[in-house]
Amino acid sequence: MRNAQIEIADLAGNVETMRQELELQIEHLRSEQASIARELFAVKASMKQLQDKPAAIESGLAHPASPVVEDSVPEELLLVLSAAVAAFLGRSARIRAAHYVHEEANPWAQQGRAFVQASHNLIHHG
Repeated sequence: MRNAQIEIADLAGNVETMRQELELQIEHLRSEQASIARELFAVKASMKQLQDKPAAIESGLAHPASPVVEDSVPEELLLVLSAAVAAFLGRSARIRAAHYVHEEANPWAQQGRAFVQASHNLIHHG
């Protein structure tokens, strides 16, 4: 009978240990469930935003943006450049084209432009 009592006590201890382990697992699963619920909520919000984008794009297509206009050199600056060239050459010169060179340009490209510009013959042929 003593053995039967020990076995019952061992079984009761094992059952209690298993109950505690199950409670820990349940708590862990509940925390994971809450985390998954938060992630699901975030995914649903992202999907809602993505679903709204086609409507925004279509409304933007109905009203196309104005065409991009390149920065042109103001007429006053062209007159100043023309006067500077005339003062340097001693006679008037026609400026055929002028545009801005952005500072992000490659240094090799800038050196190439300087070389080409320096090679121009400034003697009047006429």
